Amino acid sequence: MRKFNIIRYLKRWWPLIALMSIFAGAFFMRYASNNQAYTAQAVIKYTYDAASEGLTPNGEPLDVSEIFSSTVVKEAIERLGYSVNVDTIRSGGTVTGITPADVQTRQDALAEKGEEVEEYYPTEYVVKLTVGSSRSAEFARLMLDEILSCYFASFGEKYADRVMAVMPMWSIILVVAGIFVFAILGGLLGKALLKKHFAKAGIA
Repeated sequence: MRKFNIIRYLKRWWPLIALMSIFAGAFFMRYASNNQAYTAQAVIKYTYDAASEGLTPNGEPLDVSEIFSSTVVKEAIERLGYSVNVDTIRSGGTVTGITPADVQTRQDALAEKGEEVEEYYPTEYVVKLTVGSSRSAEFARLMLDEILSCYFASFGEKYADRVMAVMPMWSIILVVAGIFVFAILGGLLGKALLKKHFAKAGIA
């Protein structure tokens, strides 16, 4: 019975084996390149009181998906001067709430006991943007930064507009004037009290 000689086999077919290895390597490199993705992420936090109840400053339900709304993404793209489809960017965006470890542990314990788990409204979120191989890590980072900038600008303006609707300009002027008047009165009163105490001490 003739034994299989691996060395002899390799010597005989090494050109073909080498060629196949080169083609296989090139194929996998091309495949990996085409499936390369770049992800940028940021952690954001809503600091106003109502956020812990899942509400906006106006008492409406907080919708964090608005971060990747068509309006916000379109504005970010225009600001950066990029030529990219709005829906392509939106499809790569995710917003995930951060639940503190102690809250998660407490919720898990209640769930195991079959008790009702109180809903937790995160105030911190992880925002991610993933882009395809035709872009770059720098593109993803700049795009996400601009999206967040546009979102918070819009969020702040919306809240300010609601405040202005409730408080007309004339009322704000009155508030400022009132603060100014009471500051002067407070200063005069303080001066009078200090003068009185200094007089008793024989200083004034």
